[in-house]
Amino acid sequence: VDGYTPKVTQDNGVFTVTNTFGVHSLKITKENESGEKLKGAGFRVYKDAACQQPADIFLDNAFNVALKTATDASVQTGDDGTLMFYGLKAGTYYIKEFRTPNGYTLLEDTLKLVIADDGNVTVTNSDGTYPATVDENNVISLTVTNRQLVIDVPFTAGTGIYIFLIGSIALMAVAVVLLTMKRRSMHS
Repeated sequence: VDGYTPKVTQDNGVFTVTNTFGVHSLKITKENESGEKLKGAGFRVYKDAACQQPADIFLDNAFNVALKTATDASVQTGDDGTLMFYGLKAGTYYIKEFRTPNGYTLLEDTLKLVIADDGNVTVTNSDGTYPATVDENNVISLTVTNRQLVIDVPFTAGTGIYIFLIGSIALMAVAVVLLTMKRRSMHS
C-alpha cells in the first residue's frame, strides 16, 4: 500500500503483516498577526516533553543533515518565513521555539505533535488542539503566529512629581523673599 511500510511477524506458523505509515515532513511557517512572514525564528523538535533530547529527524530531504548535529543558525526560518524538517516517523514529538525575530514574543507553549501508525496527525498545546494540515505528500504544515513585543514604559509623572514641583517652587519663592529682604537691609 502506497505510503505504508509493511512489517511481517510470525507466531507459530501464522504470519501477520502490519502496515505502518511512512515518514512525514514538517513545515513550520512563522508570521506576525498581519500575516507577514518572519525570518529568523528558531525551532527545534524533541522526542521528550522536557525538550532535552533532539528528535531523530533531518533538515534535508536526502536525510543527510541530522537535527541532532544542527547549529541554532540552521534551524531558523528563512526569508519566506518557513523551516522544514524531514523524516518524522510515527511517534510523539515536541516543537519548541527558542528564538524569535527582534520585536516579537516567543511562542509560549511547546507544541505536541503526534503521528499515529495509520498516518493521522494531531497537534496540541496547553489550550487544546493546534491547527495543522497534512497534504498528499505527507507534509504537516503548522503556522506559528507571534505578537509584537509591547514594552510598557513606566509612568513617571505620578502625584509625587507634583508635590516635588510645588515644594521646589515654594522653596525658590522663600529664597527670593529672603534675598530681597537681605538686600533692602543692606541698602538701608
